[in-house]
Amino acid sequence: MDYLTKCILGTSIMSLIAVMGYFFTPKKRSTFGYKTHMSLKNDDTWNYANKLAKKYFVFIVILLVVLQILLFNYLEDDYNAYRYSNFTFVGLSILIIPFVEIALYLKFDNDGKPKKNKESD
Repeated sequence: MDYLTKCILGTSIMSLIAVMGYFFTPKKRSTFGYKTHMSLKNDDTWNYANKLAKKYFVFIVILLVVLQILLFNYLEDDYNAYRYSNFTFVGLSILIIPFVEIALYLKFDNDGKPKKNKESD
């Protein structure tokens, strides 16, 4: 199987996972979804973290498709295009975790309760 076919197959699977995750994220804590210590505090943190993570993941998959189109059109070596797009996808997917965790800690306290705005005091 050539690298372009592998990219199309892999991207199709990731796109399917992104769409399924976007439309079918459970409303209650379950086995499927964004699971960290902070996101599992309560249903509010679970819903907020999963809503944010699925938006980031869909954005990353769209970015991956655009990147692959550019790489396979402008690089002469399909192997390098395949490798660069996969490294980029893995790196960006890992970056979802700190972005969502920072957003959780900005919105919720350590007990999972929403923080009060200082402006409303």
